[in-house]
Amino acid sequence: DALEGDATPGPRFLSARLARDLAVRGKRETYRDAMLDRSRAETRITPLEGRGSHDLAAHARADALLRIPAGGESLAEGDAVSYLPLEG
Repeated sequence: DALEGDATPGPRFLSARLARDLAVRGKRETYRDAMLDRSRAETRITPLEGRGSHDLAAHARADALLRIPAGGESLAEGDAVSYLPLEG
């Protein structure tokens, strides 16, 4: 992006509200497969259940990657979170 002259290179994170509680494990920033719901005034995001990085079925259903910040604790339904869209 920077080589093409983009003034703000890098991924474009968007915001959504978490659709269900999510237990957070580990101290590193991670990304979780998720599904977006844009049928309401505010976008909601639901983390998908998966069995790890080898779970191709979960990856195929995802239309977003939910960003889980480093050192975070459990996230509650309705919390504002960041995500990377996978469509387009």
